[in-house]
Amino acid sequence: MGERHLTLIRELDLKLGDRVKLIRKAAGMNQTEMAAHLGCSQGSVSKIEAYELEVRLHQLGLLRTVFEISADAFLDGSVDYDDIAYRFANRKFSLEKELAKLKKVTESETEAGSDVEKAA
Repeated sequence: MGERHLTLIRELDLKLGDRVKLIRKAAGMNQTEMAAHLGCSQGSVSKIEAYELEVRLHQLGLLRTVFEISADAFLDGSVDYDDIAYRFANRKFSLEKELAKLKKVTESETEAGSDVEKAA
């Protein structure tokens, strides 16, 4: 992964749900396909990605095995998403595009929090 992407990922301080979503998108999977790999329902994947449910330890092991990433890389945010896209032959994946989407969401959440604080 390029140093620029790694820097942006660290600046965004991606939550585990964001990382699961990026892995899924890099592999070109929908939530149902990801759920099959994690041994859970599509709804559980949706909740993991929305920070409503934590990734379980056995699911972390499955992520490591299926996507060939280390637990350390998953936890510290240094997953090589471009490599996952390459291995899963997902030519449509653009890490830069996905990070830009996450940055927009993060910024809008921050702005919404500021509006709530101002109203109080």
